[in-house]
Amino acid sequence: LGEASDSTDDGINLAVRLIECIKPASRCKDVPTLLVALSLLILLIPYTSGIAKTEVLRTIILLLAHRFPKVRKAAADQLYVHFITYGDVGELDALPRDDDEATQVDVTDPPMAAGDARLEFVMGVLLETAWLDALDDHAKPSRAKLLAAYGLPPPKVTATVTKESKVKEEDTYK
Repeated sequence: LGEASDSTDDGINLAVRLIECIKPASRCKDVPTLLVALSLLILLIPYTSGIAKTEVLRTIILLLAHRFPKVRKAAADQLYVHFITYGDVGELDALPRDDDEATQVDVTDPPMAAGDARLEFVMGVLLETAWLDALDDHAKPSRAKLLAAYGLPPPKVTATVTKESKVKEEDTYK
């Protein structure tokens, strides 16, 4: 009896170690690598718990608004099949906040309660969204709905260099 709990702990530890290895691949630009990382993350959802499950689900949902349409579609399809197979993921642990985020006031609605209503809502969003269409018109609003349904924080917006600032910068060197 004690051995069974030890093997379960080993399985969870293995899942957490695999997630640590896979997560950096979710930021790469190689589509086949992204698809393999996505598949592995989906397969690991049932074997994770606590913060690890929350991080895995958030990573997958963030891939729903990836710049490559093929990745968005694959993420939606695989997540939908996972929900058909396993049902709702249950209650998720809150992610630890960064120091910058702690000072901001969170005015978002509370997450939906775990269960059939949330599962139906999430599966509806996954089915009804045109994942291969325009990123800003379809994928990003749907991803925001799913993040809100699970009470997950939105992605951090990083400062990007605009084309105009590059032109101004280039003009200064002439």
